[in-house]
Amino acid sequence: GGIAYLDEHIGQLLAELHRQGLGENTLVAITSDHGESFGEHGLSGHGTGLYREQIWVPLIVWGPGRVPAGGRVAHPVSTAALPATLVELLGAGDGARFPVASLVPLWNGAAAPHDWPYPLSELAHFPHQGRQAPAAHGALRSLISPRWHYIVHEKLGAELYDWVADPAELKNLAGTPQGRAVAGDFAARLRKMLAQSLP
Repeated sequence: GGIAYLDEHIGQLLAELHRQGLGENTLVAITSDHGESFGEHGLSGHGTGLYREQIWVPLIVWGPGRVPAGGRVAHPVSTAALPATLVELLGAGDGARFPVASLVPLWNGAAAPHDWPYPLSELAHFPHQGRQAPAAHGALRSLISPRWHYIVHEKLGAELYDWVADPAELKNLAGTPQGRAVAGDFAARLRKMLAQSLP
């Protein structure tokens, strides 16, 4: 299938870097700009909503002697952390000039700090999508934590999913007593993040 084909080509790239003597002085980051919906939530493609299948992308960083082999970061992170991460790995500074912190501490054995930012996703109003698409009716934002995924639509309100227990995000908990409390916390976090990003 497609994954095996991609995996084979990445393996060939890394093997060729080593064969050329470049493996020790090269960093490779593999990611994507978006995921895809294949019928989940009645959607197809991308840019229609902010459910996990559309925002969850691979992020693989390879660098012998710089990145521990086989490590995984359990905390949700953003590809916006790549600039600070690569700058730190290259020894060109600590990455403090970037808005999202380097991921290096997370794979060097440090637990994510309590105040580690939840990844923010945003999607503009796109009225030309099909009527099923949330983006056809207004703009959306989402935050994702190690347990919760909060999505807020400018006109349709909030959704909240326990993505650990419900990875397909089928049960919106925003209207439950616990969900209202969690959604309130996420709404406050989002307001704070947006206020900090204003010039």
